[in-house]
Amino acid sequence: MNLSNTTPVAPSGNQNLTWQTDGTDISGYVSATVAAAAISGVLTTAQLPSIPAGQISGAWISWTPTITPAGAMTVSGLSVSDAQYFTMGPKTDFKCTLTFTLVSPASASFLVSLPAAAVGLNQLVTSLAVQGGANVATVALINGGFSTLNVTLAAGGNFAVGFTTLYVSGSYRTA
Repeated sequence: MNLSNTTPVAPSGNQNLTWQTDGTDISGYVSATVAAAAISGVLTTAQLPSIPAGQISGAWISWTPTITPAGAMTVSGLSVSDAQYFTMGPKTDFKCTLTFTLVSPASASFLVSLPAAAVGLNQLVTSLAVQGGANVATVALINGGFSTLNVTLAAGGNFAVGFTTLYVSGSYRTA
């Protein structure tokens, strides 16, 4: 058995196995070190594309939504909490809790601003709850090309005026 590290000579660009012994145990070793000149087709960090902040991040980004009621109805005392979003690829996930008072005269809908403009038509929000007065069973639709969430009562009609809390979370297409 030939356990030589140098015989036969390794072909150009290759290396021989290095034999190691530990008492009666014999094992082979090949160095994993490769000269930089031998590597081709590998991008350096300077060649990698720049990814905008918020595009691929595990952290939620804060935003401040606004409410615009339809018709003559107004909103007072708006308080925003936990309004955050993140974008990954063509999708934006968002969540927020809004507490406010709807002031007479009543209206059938209001708009909530979103952190980014939607792409595509009529996207439904996954989770929405409105509490206060008779304001339950609500539907929210994101209209493509806009950066607003259109909130209406599923049964139709006007929102009840008074203290209201809106809990909303969902995903929508932004690219």
